[in-house]
Amino acid sequence: MRPESELKHNRGAGASGTASSGGTLWLKSRSPSHYRQSMTLTAQHAEIREHLQSLQAQLQALDLWSAAPPSAEAMASTMPFMYDTLEFHQWLQWVFVPRLHALIEAGSPLPGNCNTHALGEHEFARLAPRDCAPVLAVLQRIDQRLNAGAGATH
Repeated sequence: MRPESELKHNRGAGASGTASSGGTLWLKSRSPSHYRQSMTLTAQHAEIREHLQSLQAQLQALDLWSAAPPSAEAMASTMPFMYDTLEFHQWLQWVFVPRLHALIEAGSPLPGNCNTHALGEHEFARLAPRDCAPVLAVLQRIDQRLNAGAGATH
């Protein structure tokens, strides 16, 4: 997962008449490649939205989804994954899921380097005997789709 600063994408136009978004060049013209890129991105958005809904359902099934948000102090952490103030499942609920939803709603490019599954394996091992395999499977699908999406938009 990228730090918060890397999740914000520059949508400004460069001198060449292209807009740069997360390392992908988007032509201002309506070229055939522009439409292919837009369709791919839209399909990726829809798939990630479904995975996020599944992730929420799986966390709720394990009673790892909270109605009460963390404190403002906890959310102000500058550590990766806010590991000093939040449990991993809290970070998923209050940071990861909302940020991806915000990018989807804005039609913005999604991160192209995501590795939540590996951290999930480590963190959810501590929750035994809970069966976290369904959550890990969803995280793996999210990682795979985001990582594949980065290379799919040439």
